[in-house]
Amino acid sequence: EHRYWHPETTAAMYNGAGGVDIGGRRYRVEVTVIDDGLDARRSVAATRRLCCDGIRYIIGPNVEHTISSVTPVAERYGSMLIPYSFTRSHYLPPHENAVLGQIAGYQAWPAIFGHMRDHLNVDSISILAPKSPEGEMQKNEALTAAKRHGLRVLSADNAYGAALVDSAAALDRVAKEGPDLIVFSNLAPAD
Repeated sequence: EHRYWHPETTAAMYNGAGGVDIGGRRYRVEVTVIDDGLDARRSVAATRRLCCDGIRYIIGPNVEHTISSVTPVAERYGSMLIPYSFTRSHYLPPHENAVLGQIAGYQAWPAIFGHMRDHLNVDSISILAPKSPEGEMQKNEALTAAKRHGLRVLSADNAYGAALVDSAAALDRVAKEGPDLIVFSNLAPAD
């Protein structure tokens, strides 16, 4: 699937150059893909399997409840996680085995909102987020950035459950409000 292209392409680039140089030794990069279906139990089992197979760098998990579940497993095995969770506590002591795998919304939204307001005539915004602690946090950070940039907030309380039907229904409700921009915060791949 397309979501695996990035790590496989990066591995091919490093391997084509003789591997990754670590301390004067070259190591080939091998990509192993396991789909946890955004399920915490499957994510824990997958992380345990990867760790037992000797894999020490894991890209993922993708959502808050899966990163929270796998962190103790990765710590026990000394593996490094590169998740997509924006909850800062995952990257603070005593959890020192994780690095954020992408730019966080609170880092990007100010620049994005400012550009869209100044160059694309975006004046109004609606924010959607899942019913989860991380979804709530990201919604609040997007809301803060939108207000700071003078965007008119039409809605920010349309939360949805973790299912395609729920997110589609919430999107339909928000689209009827007619915002210039809809922020679909913390959207998981299965949504």
